[in-house]
Amino acid sequence: MITMTIVGRCGQDAEIKKGKDNKEFMKISVASTTRRGENEETVWADVISSQTKLQPYIKKGKLIAVSSANVSISSYNDKPQVTLYHPDIQLLEKKQEE
Repeated sequence: MITMTIVGRCGQDAEIKKGKDNKEFMKISVASTTRRGENEETVWADVISSQTKLQPYIKKGKLIAVSSANVSISSYNDKPQVTLYHPDIQLLEKKQEE
């Protein structure tokens, strides 16, 4: 089993959506930037979670960590496309509604 953990900042406020079975899920985009010397690369990860109670706290720019063993990795325009399904989500900054 491969587990992936991404620590990064939210690209937008978390969204609540409904699936085909009418169950709610939360969608988040997380950006993680790595630097090697003068080179910098940002990888975006889409996160699909059933932890909808966290939605009020996941706002654009907030630092979070997501970890999942259900990961999809593909390529789009020569950039990695990462999707994490049903991850554990940790808020790395103080919870506060804005």
